[in-house]
Amino acid sequence: MSLQGNGMVVTGGNSGIGEAIVRAAAAEGASVVLDDVAHPEETDDLVAKVQAAGGQAVGVHADVSKPADLHAMLAQAVEAYGRLDVLINNAGVETRTSLLDTSQADFAKVVATNRNGPFFGTKLAAPQSPPTAGCCPLAPPPAALTAHARAPAPARPLRSEVNSTRRTRGRGG
Repeated sequence: MSLQGNGMVVTGGNSGIGEAIVRAAAAEGASVVLDDVAHPEETDDLVAKVQAAGGQAVGVHADVSKPADLHAMLAQAVEAYGRLDVLINNAGVETRTSLLDTSQADFAKVVATNRNGPFFGTKLAAPQSPPTAGCCPLAPPPAALTAHARAPAPARPLRSEVNSTRRTRGRGG
């Protein structure tokens, strides 16, 4: 698939899955804007690598949990490339604490980034995109998928889980 001439924003584009999306899209001709919230040196490094390979990329400092930052990042794509065709809502955060140790502030940050970021990003991108453009919210963000995969499994099932399984076995439930 050729993305030649498409303006693209990839949230969370400076590392992991986002970095792979940025590299692949730029290799296919997309002009990419990617954000950083904590590691601007990673964003600068990726932009330099994309440009060295003949692609177009611009890094922007933006926190996707803040609609004003999202608006500025999307506007940067239109300013830099004249259009916004594709939005990839890839940014995601997780806590590395147990449920009982997760603070209200930490949980609020997860919700603001993983739920509100894609919602407001898509909402703000839609009016700036041509009718043939694609907005691609990823739900849930990759961080949410990997967080569950890393969670330790319980040593044995809870008694209520065992009893629930016994009651429903053979009843189609």
